[in-house]
Amino acid sequence: MKIRYQLSVAIAGASALVLTTHISTAQAFSVFFGEDLNVGGNGNTPLSSFPNSSQAEADFISKLKGVGTEDFEGFNANQKPPLNLTFPGAGTATLSGAGSINTGSSNESTDGAYPISGNQNYLTFVGDGGFTANLDQPVAAFGFYLTDLSDLVGTQLNLELGFSNGTTKNLVVPNTISPRPGSGSVVYYGVIADNPSEVFTNVSFTFANNGNENEGVGMDDITIGSLEQVENVPEPLTILGSATALGIGGLLKKESSKKQKKS
Repeated sequence: MKIRYQLSVAIAGASALVLTTHISTAQAFSVFFGEDLNVGGNGNTPLSSFPNSSQAEADFISKLKGVGTEDFEGFNANQKPPLNLTFPGAGTATLSGAGSINTGSSNESTDGAYPISGNQNYLTFVGDGGFTANLDQPVAAFGFYLTDLSDLVGTQLNLELGFSNGTTKNLVVPNTISPRPGSGSVVYYGVIADNPSEVFTNVSFTFANNGNENEGVGMDDITIGSLEQVENVPEPLTILGSATALGIGGLLKKESSKKQKKS
């Protein structure tokens, strides 16, 4: 797999380090990643803005059309899985496993795991065993925000994409883990299939063991898209149809030309 990195670092305020990393893969998937670090930040004081994560989301959504984003505002406080999330054109994703709905405005937080938009997000803990999004139909795009993933050294999120043929693909969110980036940092991560054979039917989320099982991580603003909602993905049947039509058209022109010459 060929991976191309573009890295830039800037200082935003006295304590916030802003880091952005855009990753594009040469095989199977395009990955969108942005990170805004709150170095030494207090978990009860969320970042006032997260430009790199927001840009990663914008880049991700720019490749899609007609998609919906789940902000968890329609659920009850402390509601636990299973949670059914509906996305226009992409069906339903059912969250199962550990976690619950966390309520608090974006100006507040639960140990740094605050909502990105609105007043609610999905809160889980590193030691609770992770969770899974089961999709009722194959999808080609999956993106989301995370807050407080980078609080402690060694905390990383592992994703396992499951395909309808039973195979899987593992991905790791490449957040900063050292030096300690600070409570309340923000990450955006999105993945889009580059061809029709890579659509997936479930996504499993597990955390690398960092020695702190009580570390909370917030998830918010999930966007899911079907293959039809991805811009510029080849559609074999359409391409085949066009090629066939061109072939038939060419034959008809040849036959017409022959008849004109004979007459």
